[in-house]
Amino acid sequence: MIVSSMALHNIAGAAGRAAAIGETVRVLKPGGRVAILDFRNTAQYAAALAAARLGEVHRSQLRFGTYPPAGAVTAAKP
Repeated sequence: MIVSSMALHNIAGAAGRAAAIGETVRVLKPGGRVAILDFRNTAQYAAALAAARLGEVHRSQLRFGTYPPAGAVTAAKP
């Protein structure tokens, strides 16, 4: 399991964030899961995980019980 909480948005530029997602996918073992909580760029994270052929990619809506309001992206590596 790899968990990222309120971190990836700190990486400058879409290319840098995509590279971080790529590294996440690379180190994730088969059958592993990834969960990303962030308040920005969750659509980009979900698209990158789907493009990397991870399964069960799900993106939640922003939840206003946190500050700042955040959403989650989850996926599983086949």
